[in-house]
Amino acid sequence: MMLPQPWRKLLLTLHVATSVGVLGAWRDYPCGLQARLAAERRNSDEMPGTDSASRRPPQFGLNSGALAQFGLRGRRRHAGIPRRRGGFGLLARGRQPKMAPILRLARASDIDQLDAIERGAFTHDRLSRRSLRGCMRRETAQMIVADCGGALAGYCLVLFRKSSRIARLYSLAVAPCYAGSGVGRALLAAAEQAARGQARLLLRLEVREDNLRAIGLYERGGYRRFGRKPGYYGDGAAAIRMEKCLESATSEETEAAL
Repeated sequence: MMLPQPWRKLLLTLHVATSVGVLGAWRDYPCGLQARLAAERRNSDEMPGTDSASRRPPQFGLNSGALAQFGLRGRRRHAGIPRRRGGFGLLARGRQPKMAPILRLARASDIDQLDAIERGAFTHDRLSRRSLRGCMRRETAQMIVADCGGALAGYCLVLFRKSSRIARLYSLAVAPCYAGSGVGRALLAAAEQAARGQARLLLRLEVREDNLRAIGLYERGGYRRFGRKPGYYGDGAAAIRMEKCLESATSEETEAAL
């Protein structure tokens, strides 16, 4: 069936126009895409504060907000929370030590750290820097420190009398961030060992009556109460006197030591 001449011309015109439009669009597509990408680059470069890091592809994963949404927590470091105490210096429960402390005699170079421990651990009756230096040089005293990689975790000071078999634990202090980590027990054991090394039979100490934590430490270590001194400390607090027998001895030997 032959279409009339006008219809054939119309169909041919539509076919040619459609073909030219499609081919033109196809021909211009790469150029249009490149132009659009170039424009986006120019726009991003002109934005203030943009750099290569800000144009990185998005990173997928759980951030802190997502972790909180799902009831999870990322790894955080928590600083120790200071907690006041008196007498035997133990201020905070920091759980700080990452290594076992090395127990050694104090050196002159330790004075700054010892002074910081003393000021942080005690509110009253602190030892001055001069007294700390004097105790290091004193023949009848031993100052033992707990060294954790160059940082002092605490110290203890043991005094001796030449004519007596009784040693005195004059001071025991732990740095605030090392409290509750076992440093106090280690220093107490070192003090007892120092007293044994000097052939002492008993180790005695005074502790604030309201310092229940320190009293508990000493009682767990085998110390017993044998007296009380009212108004012993500078703020008027009373002291509990405690002692421990370091060697098995007869009653006569104990009485002779006293």
